[in-house]
Amino acid sequence: MTHRLNPEVVNALTRQKGAEYFDTHFTNDNPHLGEYWGQYRNMMLNWKKMERLAEGYDKVWIVEDDTIPPDDALQKLLEVDGPVVSGLQASRHAPYNPNIHKGPRVPYTWEELKPLMGQTITVKGSGTGCMLLDRSFLDRYTIDMRGYEKTKETKYDRMNIDLLLNEFCVKEGIEQKVRLDVLCGHVKANGEIIWPQDFIN
Repeated sequence: MTHRLNPEVVNALTRQKGAEYFDTHFTNDNPHLGEYWGQYRNMMLNWKKMERLAEGYDKVWIVEDDTIPPDDALQKLLEVDGPVVSGLQASRHAPYNPNIHKGPRVPYTWEELKPLMGQTITVKGSGTGCMLLDRSFLDRYTIDMRGYEKTKETKYDRMNIDLLLNEFCVKEGIEQKVRLDVLCGHVKANGEIIWPQDFIN
């Protein structure tokens, strides 16, 4: 789901080790830029496109255009047995919380994660910046774009890809896991890159 091709992100994808054989698809189909919450309508549009393109694949690795995965991210995510597996990153908005939740919409704190670093944990929500989806999940989940009109009355949480996916997983009892040794950079709007290491060292 691409708005701009950050060179750091593209380079990170080409450097993947241990899982070198995978198809890569970039998209720059963003017809709703400039509209009220148009970025979310674009994300939904491109998610629907991903659903069509993913037919026949066992897994889909989503890397958003502002997320820089480590060189072994895909290999490590593939080692985890689960329908939804993510890496760890910081929100790119202050106060830069971790992108993973211990309860519905309740993020972990960096202090809580420090003793868990390096482990794989089960969570109640995760950002889609670096997320591996199994076919078992893809066959159950689809985004319904009906009713997501671009108006100021439309609530943000009805258009947010991450929240919709997380709420579905909680409702359906689908396990979400995070590898706390897949530490991803997050590119802020000003180009600055923030890393989990900035908050846990």
